[in-house]
Amino acid sequence: MALYRGGINFRSIEYNVITLGSNGKSFSYPNDNYSKIKTIYSFENLIGFELPNKFYLDSIEFFELDKTGEVDSSFKGLKDKIKNEGAFNERIAFNLINKKLFTLQLYKHIDYALDNRLKKTYPKIKEYFIKEDSIYNESKRIELYYTITRDTKFFLECCTDSESQKYWACIQIMSKYGLNNDFCIDAALSYLNGQGDRYRINAFDVLFQNNRIEAIDELIRILEEKTGIPSLRFIKLDDYDAIEDYDCIERLFDMIYNKDFDDIEEHYYQGFFISYLSNIIKKANPAPKQVFDILERIKTNLRESGSDLFYINLVIENIKDEYILSKNRAYTIDEAIAIATT
Repeated sequence: MALYRGGINFRSIEYNVITLGSNGKSFSYPNDNYSKIKTIYSFENLIGFELPNKFYLDSIEFFELDKTGEVDSSFKGLKDKIKNEGAFNERIAFNLINKKLFTLQLYKHIDYALDNRLKKTYPKIKEYFIKEDSIYNESKRIELYYTITRDTKFFLECCTDSESQKYWACIQIMSKYGLNNDFCIDAALSYLNGQGDRYRINAFDVLFQNNRIEAIDELIRILEEKTGIPSLRFIKLDDYDAIEDYDCIERLFDMIYNKDFDDIEEHYYQGFFISYLSNIIKKANPAPKQVFDILERIKTNLRESGSDLFYINLVIENIKDEYILSKNRAYTIDEAIAIATT
C-alpha cells in the first residue's frame, strides 16, 4: 500500500473494522482494516499530507478507538481536518442513531452531541441512559442532558436498580435540582433499611441534603453498633441541623472524640460535629441554651472522671464563636461577655 496522497486505495478499507462484544465494552479485530486506519493516520501526522473528507468521516467511529472516551484535542483536530462542521455533525448523529458503537466511542459521541446541541440525537441518548447498566462518568452526562432538555421523567425511568451507579447518579442530580424529592428520600430510606452496602454513602447524602432527621438517627445507630464507620468526606453537610433528641449531642461527642475512633475519618466527623452544632444554635430559642447546657454537662463529666478537657473546650469555644457571629449585629462589651460566659 503506497502511503502518499493519491496512492492510498481507500476503497480497500472496509469500515466494519471491529466486532463488538455483546455489551459494547469489548471488541476484536476480524481483519487488518483497523491497523490500516491507524497506519494512515500515523503517516498523515508524520508527513503532514491531507486525506479525503470521506476517509475522515468514515473513520470517525473508529478514531483513536483504544484511547479515551473524552472529546479531546485529537478528536477536535479531526473535526478541523474535515473543514465542514455540518458534515461532521451529521456523521456524529448518524453513528449515534444507527451504529453499535464501542463504549469509549459511544461516550465521545454522546459528549460531542450534547455539547453541540445535536437535537436529533436526544431520543437515542436518552435510550442509552435508560438501557445501559453503567456508563462511565454518567453523572456528568446525565446532568448535562437534563440541563439541556429539562426532561424530568427519564430520571425515574433510569432508576430501576438501586445497586447501580446510574441509579444513584440520577438520585443525586434530582436532589440537587429539587426534583422528585419524595422519591429520592424514599429511595434513600429504603436502601439504608435494606441489606445493600455499596451505596449507603449515597443514601446518607440524600438524607443530609434534605435535612432529614433519619440521617443523624441512622448515623448514630451505625456508630453505636460498631458495624462500620460511614465516610463523611463526600457528603454535603454544611446546612444540616435536624434534631429531636438533644441528648444525641453527648452520644455523638463520646463516640467521635473517643481515642479509638477511626484515624482517617475522625477529622471529617469532628468537622461535622462542629458544623452540626453551629447550625443548631442558629435556630430560635431554646436551641442555643440546650446545646450549651449539654456541652457543659459533657465537660463536667469529663472533669469528674479525670479525662482530658482539650477537645470539649475546643468545641465549646468554636460553638460560642459561631453563636456570636450568627447574631449578625454589634454587641456591647457587656452583652459579649454575658454570651461568652454562658
